Amino acid sequence: MCGRSFGSLLIPLVAAGVPAASVARPQTVAVAQAHCPQCRAAVLPDYVWCPQCGYGLKTRECAYCGNPVGAGERFCPSCGAPNSK
Repeated sequence: MCGRSFGSLLIPLVAAGVPAASVARPQTVAVAQAHCPQCRAAVLPDYVWCPQCGYGLKTRECAYCGNPVGAGERFCPSCGAPNSK
């Protein structure tokens, strides 16, 4: 930056007739968060595993009965079949 502060970068633009309101500024993006059902840690919706406790966050279908089975469960809660990993 050659010893200049960030605020001095706008001065040449304003002197050139560029309105300060049209200068692009960084914007924050809101990210939706979910919570781990086991440890209540904040996780992003696309996480498959909780980074704090390792709990499986996505569900799968049972290969035998087709009912949902959590990724962290070893057996299907509906029919008792082993959960394929």
